[in-house]
Amino acid sequence: MNIADILDNACSTLANRWVHAANAVYPFATTGFLRTQPDPFANPVGQRSRELAPLLLRAVAGLPYDETAFQTAMEEFARVRAMQDMPANVTLQVMFAYKHIIRAYLKDQNISIGEFSPDALHALDERSDNFALLAFDIYARQREAFFEVRLHDIQRRYSQILRLAQRHGLAETITETGDADPPSRTPSPDIHS
Repeated sequence: MNIADILDNACSTLANRWVHAANAVYPFATTGFLRTQPDPFANPVGQRSRELAPLLLRAVAGLPYDETAFQTAMEEFARVRAMQDMPANVTLQVMFAYKHIIRAYLKDQNISIGEFSPDALHALDERSDNFALLAFDIYARQREAFFEVRLHDIQRRYSQILRLAQRHGLAETITETGDADPPSRTPSPDIHS
């Protein structure tokens, strides 16, 4: 019995289970929105999960899949997850879910894991782990880029505030040599004269 053929016939069911697992990390009200909102602009998180689910299943199962579409879907999935304020171990835990989803599906179908060669199961688990590592790599790059943008924005704002303060004599002026000039102060009028 070939595990890939069984999974190919159940692709829709298994992909839906994976999307459900991907949404499960969010609060209950958000999960309902992710599941029911079809607009990809209003619901990019749900859309990215739905796009990746069948491609990831085919890749994990060792079935033929569109590598370009898979890479694009993985990039988008990891990017949208990286923009959220959740730790990587929470937001990316779903990348390992197909291992459990597949075994649960086989059990539901009364198919024993023992009917498959250990090598086939090991290969399935190894592909799942490798794709999880790929997702983490993309996620890490996206987080780094995201924080670089935030850092540059903070630096730009600080620079604007500093220039404004310097213009009004409230801060030291930094010269090209890096030395600080004392703030220029207008002498206060002598009230005793």
